[in-house]
Order: sequence, then C-alpha cells, then structure tokens
Amino acid sequence: MRYAPSQQELQEIAGMQAAQRLQYFLTRVIEAEEVWSLADEQGWVMRENGDMAVLPIWPYRQCADACITETDLHAHATSLDHFVESILHTLITQNIYVEVLPARETGGVLLSAGELRSMFKSLMESGEYFLEG
Repeated sequence: MRYAPSQQELQEIAGMQAAQRLQYFLTRVIEAEEVWSLADEQGWVMRENGDMAVLPIWPYRQCADACITETDLHAHATSLDHFVESILHTLITQNIYVEVLPARETGGVLLSAGELRSMFKSLMESGEYFLEG
C-alpha cells in the first residue's frame, strides 16, 4: 500500500520554506520511488511561467490531487527510475523546468530539469536521503 500523508503533514508542507520543501520532496520521492504530476488524455500537463515551460511535480497523489483545477485532469505517477533517466532527460533537451511541490495558493520550488536530475543522482548514489526528525 502506498504511503498517504496525514492532513497535518499536508498542512506542514504548505508552511515550509523553499529549501525545506525541496528536501522534503527529494526524500519522499526516493522513499516512495515515484513522482506525481497532472495529466490529461495527451500526457503530462505543463504550465507556463513567463517564457518558461514548467512541469509541476509532487511526491504524493494527494498533493497532486489538491492542485487539479480542470475536470479533464488527473494525478499521474511514474517510477523514480523512469523519471530520472528518461523524463528528466527529455525535459533537459527541451529546456523545460520543474516546479517542486506547488500548491493552489503558492508556487513551488522552480528548478531546471538538469539541476533536479543531478540532485537525485547524487542522493541515490550516496544513500543519504533521510529526513531529520
């Protein structure tokens, strides 16, 4: 059974500073071994941020579900390995950014796909990805 964050945990995420949100995301995605985004019948949904294309991503379905604003959207997961090795590679070649843990009310942490891929690879190789506390 997949981990489901409590309502209190979801509220705590909303109050985290950018660095905390990023660390939380990295740790939880590695633990769950999956990444969530929003999709429609054509695939994952990007959004525009100025002149940048951005892919919003979350560690849990509940976080993605909370950001659905259109009836044709649904939360969609992919394995961490596929995300790091294939999807991030594609995003890098297309110069698409990622937005980590956005909420309806606030934006998430904006990173290049290359930055996020480097972070994942470093953490996965080191094995040091546990949350404190």
